[in-house]
Amino acid sequence: MSTKFDLIDIKALRGDTEAYTYSVTNAGAAYNLTGYTIVATFRRSWETESILTISFTDAVGGNVYSTGTIVMTIPATTSKILPEVCVYDIQATSGGTILTIARGQCRVFPECT
Repeated sequence: MSTKFDLIDIKALRGDTEAYTYSVTNAGAAYNLTGYTIVATFRRSWETESILTISFTDAVGGNVYSTGTIVMTIPATTSKILPEVCVYDIQATSGGTILTIARGQCRVFPECT
């Protein structure tokens, strides 16, 4: 998935661990995110309070900031409590620079086992 503020809807299965990989590019080249603080926020709608925040750490869980690679993992225990439909965005911040990497809708589907 290549992105620099892409509208990317995601799907999750309730009770499963889900992982989504984002490759941040600028003019076709990897965007170096070294030094950025990166956070994903989930809300019931764009105007409501946050229901989930995921913080990213360079070189952990598949994240490689120097190559613009971000892996957002939603643990099984968290996917169980997300509403059926919510919205999310991922933002990177460094000093006064704010970069929205992706945003979209998250649909959580029920499990049958």
